[in-house]
Amino acid sequence: MKKLMITISIIAIMLTICACGGSGSSNDALTKGDPISKDEIQDLYSSPSDFKGRGFDFTAKVISVEKDGDTLYIQAMYDKENYEKNTIIEYVSEEINVDNDDFIKVSGVVKGEFKGENALGGTVTAPHIVAESVEVVDAVDAYPAEATYEVNKSITKGSCEVTLTKVDFTEDETRVFVTIKNNNSSEISMYPDQGVIIQDGNQYEVNDRYRYDFMQSDIKAGCTVRGVVAFDKVDERSLSFEFSGSDTDYNSLDFRFDIEI
Repeated sequence: MKKLMITISIIAIMLTICACGGSGSSNDALTKGDPISKDEIQDLYSSPSDFKGRGFDFTAKVISVEKDGDTLYIQAMYDKENYEKNTIIEYVSEEINVDNDDFIKVSGVVKGEFKGENALGGTVTAPHIVAESVEVVDAVDAYPAEATYEVNKSITKGSCEVTLTKVDFTEDETRVFVTIKNNNSSEISMYPDQGVIIQDGNQYEVNDRYRYDFMQSDIKAGCTVRGVVAFDKVDERSLSFEFSGSDTDYNSLDFRFDIEI
């Protein structure tokens, strides 16, 4: 329900900004000043006008897109998980294709505060960003790692070769990157997305809150699949990752990777 109400509001805002130009013409000269720090984010969304001219580089989740000639008006949420911190992004481009629910990486300048009326008659305010660049990214890039450990360990059971390529620690997650190659002449079934992390005698279940791209469970003969397995963040120390699968004869295939960090 929360997302639906936001979407209704966004449509009204985008129609207003396309008709009125928001907080000024897109041709206004803007000089990119000092970048906004993480500690200033709350103040930016409380008083956008105080940050006019400051540089702002961020990732966000797209809620709505309107186009006027070569100019895109994108409404996105800086707080991607809670659909909060409404942001209006103005970007001139003939090439980029941005859709609802995309993650985007933006580099731009704060133009000021946008004010509009939502579908319920309430006033909506948001920072108005003139973008120098907008890039559509996947969920891994939208939630960047604070630390990455290259592992590149492989284990082969029967005709199945599994490689754990790396482990990421983000602000609130631990991500395990897995590649599975089926060298069998028939299909196998593998379930890394039902795996666990074990650390200091504690077991952690998968929690894919950000909908990372992941592999199919059923892997055809001769095929290779890759994906991400996500957990709530564990300590940045040594850990084990375990998961299971089976071949077409229902023989269990169990994998355990002990990772030294």
